[in-house]
Amino acid sequence: MVRSLYLSSNGNVIVEDQQKNEKNESALSQDALGEVQEMLILACPFEVMKDNRLCADCLNYNLRVSMNGRQFILQTNELNIPDNLSPLFRYLNGIITK
Repeated sequence: MVRSLYLSSNGNVIVEDQQKNEKNESALSQDALGEVQEMLILACPFEVMKDNRLCADCLNYNLRVSMNGRQFILQTNELNIPDNLSPLFRYLNGIITK
């Protein structure tokens, strides 16, 4: 399963499923967008890191955040998500699995 989630600063959400060739668009409410922004404020800046450890049975994540003119990138799997990013990953995972 390969899914991508794109969330813009205005709350627009695009979820793409590459295997099914499907694309769903929606929008977060202002309250939900505020929650995401709070999680990002608490988590950023996070150290740019790439986790090369493979886990065949894990969910693998690529996170790219552009905020305040800076870009933060994280590649990891579900076993190695940094603690300060766990709430954000849980929230975004909830959006992508709807």
